[in-house]
Amino acid sequence: MSRRAVLGLVLAGGAGLAGVQQTGAFSSVTGDRGFDVQTASDQNALLGIETYTSEGQSGSSVPIFTLSNRFSGQLTVDQVSVISSGSLGVTRDDLSLSKWTLGSGEQSDIEATISCSQSTTDDITLKIAASTDDESIELTRSATVTCQQNSNPCAGGPRRVISQDIEEDIDDPGVVIVISSNVKLSGSVSNVRCVILNQGAEVSGKISANNNVSIGRHTKVQDEVDAGGDVTIEQGSTVESGVTSGGVVSLSKNSKIQGTVDADSSVTVEQGSTVEDGVTSGGTVSLGKNAKIQGTVNAVSSVTLEQGSTVEAGVSSDGSVSLGKNAKIQGVVNAGIDVTIDQGSTVEGGVTSDGSVSLGKNAKIQGAVDTGGNVTTERGATIEGSVTSGGSVSLGENAKIQSAVDANNDVIVEQGATVESSVTSGGRVSLGKNGKIQGIVDADGNVTIGQGSTVENSVTSGGSVLLDRNAKVQSTVYSEQSVTLRQNSTVEGDVTAGGDISVAPSAKIEGEANSNTKSDNESGDCPGNSGSAGNSGNAENSNGCPGNAGN
Repeated sequence: MSRRAVLGLVLAGGAGLAGVQQTGAFSSVTGDRGFDVQTASDQNALLGIETYTSEGQSGSSVPIFTLSNRFSGQLTVDQVSVISSGSLGVTRDDLSLSKWTLGSGEQSDIEATISCSQSTTDDITLKIAASTDDESIELTRSATVTCQQNSNPCAGGPRRVISQDIEEDIDDPGVVIVISSNVKLSGSVSNVRCVILNQGAEVSGKISANNNVSIGRHTKVQDEVDAGGDVTIEQGSTVESGVTSGGVVSLSKNSKIQGTVDADSSVTVEQGSTVEDGVTSGGTVSLGKNAKIQGTVNAVSSVTLEQGSTVEAGVSSDGSVSLGKNAKIQGVVNAGIDVTIDQGSTVEGGVTSDGSVSLGKNAKIQGAVDTGGNVTTERGATIEGSVTSGGSVSLGENAKIQSAVDANNDVIVEQGATVESSVTSGGRVSLGKNGKIQGIVDADGNVTIGQGSTVENSVTSGGSVLLDRNAKVQSTVYSEQSVTLRQNSTVEGDVTAGGDISVAPSAKIEGEANSNTKSDNESGDCPGNSGSAGNSGNAENSNGCPGNAGN
């Protein structure tokens, strides 16, 4: 009886003997077939089982168990079947036994042919049934196996070369199919080990391979590609449908996929290449200069767009998202780490990030920003929605945020920059020269309003408030510490301070000035109408009433 036939037998004997255990000392064994194993054995069991912890390359056969007959008579292995193999791809047909009938004291090795698109470790669990003339045994055992991705799974083995045009559907398990240059296959290729299309070749149907698919320069596949390994598409080539890969997908310069891409590992779209639908990647996604993805991008790791490249929908990444100069994402961005938007680049939706968000010179986000880290914009950059930051927010020269800012730490608005709504800060707020905040400022720390800058509503500070020369607050100021108005600065409402109020001679408070500095006059009634606008050019003296202020 053949091994395949014996594997299909079902044990018909009586109750199983479940008392065979794997105990005893461990030893290390090195085999001569390209793998290392460790064994555990039971010296006393009537059916001895050594369990191997094996390692081998994808496509290789590795030992997982050795059976030992310790009965006094002959032992027959009636059934070996696979209960589970995880990511190792082992089926019943991938098992082999060196012996199915064992005399007393003899051994039989059980090996498994493993396969993987990337390196992995998993358990293989088998059900083993054996019998003697008088007894039967049925048990379940597991072995741990590490499968290393074969660096070149298409090397060696059987190979078929198609050297002239043919009309045929090819189905050759385990065979590498090679289509010669400028040859057309009118049909599909399926269930093969690898497919290699040389320059100018063409396949009119679907390609399905257990390992890699390589598409040479200026070739064409008129249907989908499904590979258990990598898919490589060289310069100027086209796949007229989608691509599914158990490994990486790589498009060389000016190549095209006219459907979706779904890869277990990274996806690379080089200069000028196009994917005409979405991309899903178990690794990174990288777009070269002027490359394009015309659908959504979902990646487990980072997404990188080089200069001038475009994603025509949203991007979601568990890692970082980076846009090079003049790149574009025409949807929302969700990132697990940092988002970097380089000079002149645009995100046409909102940005959500667990890390920081950084905009280069004249970069733009056309939506809200919500980040667990810092938000930084360089000169001329624009955020067209609100900003919520778990860190600090910093606007470069002439940058703009067109809605509210809420930051756990400092908010820095540099020269000529603008926030077109309110600012809430868990730290300090600082406006540079000619900066503008067109709403309320509420800060836990100090507030500094630089020369010529304006806050178009009230200011509340848990620290001190300073208005530099020609600065303006167009409503009230409340400070738990001091308030200082320098030359020609103005507060158009009341000023209330927990400390001193210091007003330069040319500065102005157009409402009342109320200081909580403790003095002999606790009622706050000071000579000469100290809270009136007419005395706003004065500073407080030692008892909390107006006196002479310097610049």
